[in-house]
Amino acid sequence: MLRGHLIGHTHWDREWYRTRMSFLPKLVRLIDGLLEIIDRSPEYVSFMLDGQTIALEDYLTIRPSNRERLASAVQSGKIVIGPWYILPDELLISGESHIRNFLTGQETASAFGGASRLGYLPDSFGHPAQMPQILLGLGMDTALFWRGASHDMAHTEFYWLAPDGKSRVFCVHMPHGYGSMAALGGPAADTVRRLVDMMDSLGGKSKAGVVLLMNGSDHILAERDIPEVVAAFNGQGSDKRIQFSTLQDFLADLNAHLPETLETYAGPLCSGDRAVLLGGTLSTRMYLKQRNFAVQAAMERVLEPLVCHERLIGGRFDFAGYQRRLWRLILENHPHDSICGCSLDEVHDEMLTRFDVLEQLQDQLLEDTAERLQGREPPANDAECLLFEPTQDGLPSYAEITVDFDLALRQSVDFAASAIIEDNKPLPPPPAAVEAEDETGRRFSARILSAEPCDFVPRYSDFDLPRIYRANRVRLGLLLPGFSYGAHTLRFTKRAAAPPAPPAPADRIENEFYIVSFDPATAGFAVTDRKTGRVHTDAHRFVNMGDAGDEYTYSWPDEDRVVALSPSDPFEVTVSSGLVQTMRVSGVLRLPRGLSPDRKTRAEETVDCPFAVTVTLTPGVDRVDFDTRFDNAAHDHRLQVEFPAGVLCTHSAGSSAFAVTPHLIEQPVPQTWEEYPQSAQVTHGFADAGDGRYGVSLAARGLTEYEAVNRDGQTRLRLTLLRCVGWLSRDDLNTRHGNGGWSFETPGAQCLGTHSFSYSATWREGSWQTAGTYALADRRLHPAYIRQTVRAAAPAGNPLAFLSRLPGLVRLSAVKPAEAGNGVVLRLFNVADAPQEVCLPLPAGVGPVWRVSLDERRLTPMDTSDGALRFSIEPHEIMTFELT
Repeated sequence: MLRGHLIGHTHWDREWYRTRMSFLPKLVRLIDGLLEIIDRSPEYVSFMLDGQTIALEDYLTIRPSNRERLASAVQSGKIVIGPWYILPDELLISGESHIRNFLTGQETASAFGGASRLGYLPDSFGHPAQMPQILLGLGMDTALFWRGASHDMAHTEFYWLAPDGKSRVFCVHMPHGYGSMAALGGPAADTVRRLVDMMDSLGGKSKAGVVLLMNGSDHILAERDIPEVVAAFNGQGSDKRIQFSTLQDFLADLNAHLPETLETYAGPLCSGDRAVLLGGTLSTRMYLKQRNFAVQAAMERVLEPLVCHERLIGGRFDFAGYQRRLWRLILENHPHDSICGCSLDEVHDEMLTRFDVLEQLQDQLLEDTAERLQGREPPANDAECLLFEPTQDGLPSYAEITVDFDLALRQSVDFAASAIIEDNKPLPPPPAAVEAEDETGRRFSARILSAEPCDFVPRYSDFDLPRIYRANRVRLGLLLPGFSYGAHTLRFTKRAAAPPAPPAPADRIENEFYIVSFDPATAGFAVTDRKTGRVHTDAHRFVNMGDAGDEYTYSWPDEDRVVALSPSDPFEVTVSSGLVQTMRVSGVLRLPRGLSPDRKTRAEETVDCPFAVTVTLTPGVDRVDFDTRFDNAAHDHRLQVEFPAGVLCTHSAGSSAFAVTPHLIEQPVPQTWEEYPQSAQVTHGFADAGDGRYGVSLAARGLTEYEAVNRDGQTRLRLTLLRCVGWLSRDDLNTRHGNGGWSFETPGAQCLGTHSFSYSATWREGSWQTAGTYALADRRLHPAYIRQTVRAAAPAGNPLAFLSRLPGLVRLSAVKPAEAGNGVVLRLFNVADAPQEVCLPLPAGVGPVWRVSLDERRLTPMDTSDGALRFSIEPHEIMTFELT
């Protein structure tokens, strides 16, 4: 007998084709009605609130008096919540964000009686390769999902294996989505027919004869008559039975009837064979991805580690409440319809406000933490800065910072007179030069880029009103030596004279690794790799194509026209030399204004899009850095920059959550598909193409999509800068069947205006693993955090320096305050294909060290009797430790 489990649920997109406040009254009606059903209908088994808990918080802002009723319903199992705080896009957010999403969801749920521990992932636009290891590390051994399954997955039950080769979860695929049995009201005969047809379809794909029927869909309220629907179906005498159920009961029944062996699949689940994947969201509204990268990086790589530094030197600042608040704000922008950029313009305008609020709080906490670490007053002629090094590799870098010298009080408050007092003390002349050194006395190069008086330099105090100073504001270029991971002090002392800058070459820039010039013939840069003598003649070529898609999916027009910078287009090249050498190429890219009225071709009329590309070569750095400003005036297009690998490859590789994932370049196209196989892939900032002997690696700050193409006998990596469209969804795409959503116009998704992008390229011998280009990329993605302090940083040592002893392919993911207690949690992941042996000499004061799960449950104590933490980390393994 074929058995079906009918699950009452809703899929709650907090914001999408309406804003979150427009959706809020419907959420209140949903939960109000659900509580009424539970009170009046004891036969109503259960309702699943979409695997997330943020909806509870939203509801209680309107109905705080219903908290106890809601908690009672959760505790009785009538309402199932969690395990997540929000349902994110799994590809675009960081690995840490996945873990914090779970921790936040569990914390929220604890106030109501606890949450589900099922990996419910109903609507993500693809699933990263490491998701099985993430789920298992969070205590979940089952995943339920819809999008991403390929034609190879003939059955709805299988195992999914992570790249470490041992983390395996049981999967249930929902081939008809999470809303196949929504809206069961209506004529009984029609309802029976729908249920029979669906059970027949699912039964043919199940190895157990137990199928999942999802009664609910986007923003749909609970149907109170489901018990009657079930009774009526079971009373009509067929060989099929259904029960009103829960996911837990469904899985228990399913597992009891599964065969001993199931298929096992590995790698990311990102196929559009059987359901639309909506893969174009990797680059829709790229400005959102850039802002998200900035707030994640500030939290994971600077603020949390800096608080841990303070904790390890004896500080007792209570950061827990701030940590919870900040992560909630970050996660509010991570739902798939939010971070993917596939909502109304008004929704994404609100996201920008949330990013602003986040950055304000992060910046204030960073300033406060820096000031708590302050010590003595610096000498009058000095300025001092806190430097926090967020990478482990001790690599040199170039930085530009602003430092205020010669502070002179301009405005203060006379409390007795209740008046602001003006002080017109003049400033000395700005410094002509500065000398720079770190806390050990090690000197490094600093050059003044600009210096001028500034009349408004505020300083704030808890026990005074703001004081306003004058200062000589100096913009400095710094050639930073390699620093160990953690906190350092920089001191700048005024000097009378500056050494002259070396003369700039007329037509090229160079360091010991590269020579770069602009080649008008190819309208790209000619890069000579001095390590090998290879010359790449068309690096950083603009590639612009039409986009007749929508916010969900890229689609080429029927007749596309590829546009690149032409040798005849006007451009200007300027070269400068100082601590670093830079070349600036500015000009105009003439792009089609948009699509033709029938959207089948690109318009003949063009618009001017001014651009400026600045290329930087830094002494001692094997990397070519690009900073690009682009003024977009065109509609309906995709803008990429292309880098040749110098070799022909079968695979590329891109960073994702806790991994660098390989991708086949020439993807097969199945006979049937719902969304055409996408050649664009996700990156968390690192992308690579090589054949094991030579290749190119890219680093990209907040740019989340790359593409590898084989052309003219070599592989080329294309980094997407912009994808510009004007519709939430359309039904006339060449690359997708049907709509992805509702056909609202979204002019904001055309991304008109000025955009800035930062990225780099490194050409290397060997593979990216042997050449160390991941570390070079990490250095570019996460520059040193430098902040001037009112007083000098206290010389308390650097307790986090031991993390610079990590092997180069064992990467830091988190240095964070523990969720409970005063410990520090350290999370690492191995991007290598081989095991890595690790020996970390622990800082003074660290007590027992525990191996813990991703959600910080203690697993095993580590032997640190010799003062060091020693362990082996397997290929692609994620490991977490608690230092007490």
